[in-house]
Amino acid sequence: MSNYLGYKCVVCGQKFDEKDDIVVCPECGTPYHRECYMKSGKCVNEELHKAGESWQGQKERENEKTEYKKCPYCETVNKPHTIICEHCGAPLVDDLNKNMASGNAQGDSGGMNSAPGNGGMYGNTFAFDPQDKCCGMNPDEEFESVKLKDIAEFVKSNQIYYLPIFKKMKDTGQKISLNIISFLFPQLYFANRKMWFWTAISILLSLVLSIPSIIYLMYEVNISGGIFNIINIESKSFELIYNATGYLSFAFKALMLMFSNWLYYRFSLKKIKQNKISEETGNAESLSAKGGTSTAGIFIAFAIESALTLIVWFIFTK
Repeated sequence: MSNYLGYKCVVCGQKFDEKDDIVVCPECGTPYHRECYMKSGKCVNEELHKAGESWQGQKERENEKTEYKKCPYCETVNKPHTIICEHCGAPLVDDLNKNMASGNAQGDSGGMNSAPGNGGMYGNTFAFDPQDKCCGMNPDEEFESVKLKDIAEFVKSNQIYYLPIFKKMKDTGQKISLNIISFLFPQLYFANRKMWFWTAISILLSLVLSIPSIIYLMYEVNISGGIFNIINIESKSFELIYNATGYLSFAFKALMLMFSNWLYYRFSLKKIKQNKISEETGNAESLSAKGGTSTAGIFIAFAIESALTLIVWFIFTK
C-alpha cells in the first residue's frame, strides 16, 4: 500500500503511513483505514459512484499538497526531505532533474543512461552537480533568519549529508538522527567540526568515566603503590563503580549518536548569526573559514586527551 503514503483517509483526515491497514473501495478506488471504513459502513464518496468517476482525480490533486514526494519516473511515493528516489535513484529536487535532463540531451557524450538498468532508472551514473553547494535545494530558504546557502558555506564539506538532515529538523522539529562517527569518537567529531565546547565536555566526561577502567588496567599489568594502597580492586564497591561508569559512558555515546547532528545544526545557526553581527563592525570572517572542518583540531583533541590520561596514570602511581 505504499502508493497511498501521504494521502489522507477521507473519514478521519489522517495521512496514511507504512504501518496502516488500508482498504480500497472496489467501485471508486477511495482508500480508507480499515477501521474507518468499518465505522462508516460504506464508501463516503457516493458522488463519485453516481458520476461514474474514480478517486484517481482526487488522489492527484491531494498529491500536489502533500509533503511526501512522488517520483516522476517510477511513481514511487517517497518520504519527506528525500533527495533521491528510494526505488529507482532518480533525483527529487528541481535542480537535479534539470541536470538529468541536460545529461540525457547530450546523449552518449553526456555519460547518462536514460533507460532503467541494474543501477536503477539512471544506470550506474547520477547527474549531480558537485558545484551546487545547496544540493539542489532552494539556497534562499530561511532557517531562523539564516539562509540555506549560508549554512552550506559554513558546513563546507559533506553538505549532501547535513543539509537534508537540517531541513528535516527545521520542518518537523525532530532532533534525533544517527551519527556513527560521533558515537565512536564524540570528542574527535566535535573537534573536527570546530565545536570546542562540546569537544572539551566529551574529553572531560570520557576521561572521568574511564578512571575505573584505567585503575583496573593498571591492576592487570601488576602496577602497585600509590592509589592501590587505598583501593581494593576486588571489592564489590569498586565493581559497582566500574560497571556504573561503563553504562554511563555507553549512555553518553548513545546520546551523541542521536543528537550530535542536532547540536551541529544549532551550532551552525548560532555561528552564522554571530558572523552577521560581526559583519556590521567589519570584523567578520568568511563562513567557510569559520566553519568547515579542522584536521588539526582532531590531532589537538587526541593529544589533549592522551596527555590527561597520562596525568591521571601518573597521579595514581605516585
